[in-house]
Amino acid sequence: MTINVAWDNDSKYVVRFDVTSKSDWNEFSHAVETAKAMIGSADATVDLIINASQGAAPPPGALLKFRRAQESRPANQGVTIIVESNLFARMLFAAFARVYPRLADLMWLAPDLAEARRLAEVWQKARATGAVA
Repeated sequence: MTINVAWDNDSKYVVRFDVTSKSDWNEFSHAVETAKAMIGSADATVDLIINASQGAAPPPGALLKFRRAQESRPANQGVTIIVESNLFARMLFAAFARVYPRLADLMWLAPDLAEARRLAEVWQKARATGAVA
């Protein structure tokens, strides 16, 4: 499997995808379903980090697949943070944001895993204080 799905921390408020090499849409779909089950089992809002920093570019059809994944997210899923510094991935994200601005509001890019974790922590604290829903 080229996409590993696991809790990012013992607090279980972040699920992380680690994309380790080029994957196909069947693997992505399996990872999404696994993450949905994990997030759905939690009593609080859970953020998602997609760590694609070690993987290859997504296969064709990425905008549609990402849209479907965002539209079918569990009610308690928070933000989705994508770790990727690749220029192509940034352009793909910008295109997604233009085509699906409502869905992109809950998605962020981070240059590395440490920044993604920091962003998730900021969102968790903001939700805890009532600053965001």
